[in-house]
Amino acid sequence: MTLPGITNTAYELVPTDRLHPYPHNPRRGDLDLIVQSIQTNGFYGAIVAAQDGTVLIGNHRLKAALQLGMAELPVIWTDLDPTSDQARRMLLVDNRANDVAGYDEDVLATMLRELPNIEGTGFTPDDLDDLIDNLPDFETDTADTVRLDRKSVTTCPKCGHDFVPVTRATVDDTAQ
Repeated sequence: MTLPGITNTAYELVPTDRLHPYPHNPRRGDLDLIVQSIQTNGFYGAIVAAQDGTVLIGNHRLKAALQLGMAELPVIWTDLDPTSDQARRMLLVDNRANDVAGYDEDVLATMLRELPNIEGTGFTPDDLDDLIDNLPDFETDTADTVRLDRKSVTTCPKCGHDFVPVTRATVDDTAQ
């Protein structure tokens, strides 16, 4: 299957001086948060850019990488004209999809609680405390922490598809 607009689905390491932000990106990102994430976690994912180097997806990651002095970034090239309606739609939906997305707050709280520290996640300890305070059934006793590392194959009774769901188990159960 070919992907519309994508020249090559493999990324290429590209010198950052060949890339430039989309000139009229309406999104205002939190560069400090992105810089901290890159410093803590590394640079994951690829920038999507037009052949002329105009970044369509990843504008703020590019700016953060430049702020950190990174010399190269992974790029997936698109054959879209960066001034085209399709390129603008791609940029806008990438930003908007993040705006309208939500969280499964139980899973989010569990993931944050299971980390040894939450640096580089974009969340603060106060965010985690507020999240837990607003989850009436969230178990805060460490002996009864919900775990996400337990996996078992489940078969859908309607279609027969096998999948590995996120399961909830206590720490005692995962030791078995």
